[in-house]
Amino acid sequence: MLISQEKNSEKHPLYGCAIVGEFWYFIVLDDKNYSVSIPYVSSSVEGLQNIVLILRKFKLILLTELAV
Repeated sequence: MLISQEKNSEKHPLYGCAIVGEFWYFIVLDDKNYSVSIPYVSSSVEGLQNIVLILRKFKLILLTELAV
């Protein structure tokens, strides 16, 4: 993410996801500040619903706020 940030000429926040086994972590890097979500467990129905909601929200961010 740091390399992408350096090459990011628009200086938009960077969004990412780290998956470790059944745990999903969502990450936002904005300038020198970053945030990591709580782990979402993909082996539970509630965890999967939350993951899908976050991915849909990210799609909305991509289409509205980050579109050039």
